[in-house]
Amino acid sequence: MEAVFQRMLSTRPSIAQLWNAVKELPGGPGMFSRLIGQLSPHSGSLGAKVLRLEDGGVEVFLKDRRILSGADGSLHVSVLANLAELTTGLAIQYVVDRRGEAVLKGLTIEALAPSMGSVTASCDDLVPVRAGRYSPSLVATIRDDEGVVVARATTTWDVYLGR
Repeated sequence: MEAVFQRMLSTRPSIAQLWNAVKELPGGPGMFSRLIGQLSPHSGSLGAKVLRLEDGGVEVFLKDRRILSGADGSLHVSVLANLAELTTGLAIQYVVDRRGEAVLKGLTIEALAPSMGSVTASCDDLVPVRAGRYSPSLVATIRDDEGVVVARATTTWDVYLGR
């Protein structure tokens, strides 16, 4: 599997091409997630796993680990913010990758409930595609294992797409 992945990377595929090639393979989503972690070490430190990645839909799972928790045992809000950035960033990159660039411009997060245990972040926003520079905002919703919304974050991205 590793050799297949390395061969694919040598062709410099987009995030979308890479995900679509490996998502159904045994171990493919895990390997894809590790690659994303290498490309973005700050987000990679979370150890999150991409579950779904498509235009208008991203889901990322984060397993509960003591190192990610605050004194009360719940996931620290900074961890939730990092997960929201990763989730909305994948949504943006799925559309923009290899056609332009996107840089996070702002992030706000509201913690709505204690986040005890593992969580899943999702972003179901469609990313607008148009030539030039623009600033879309995307929302990431973070739920615990029981489906309770524990946080909601809004990210704003500075996007530039060539003509």
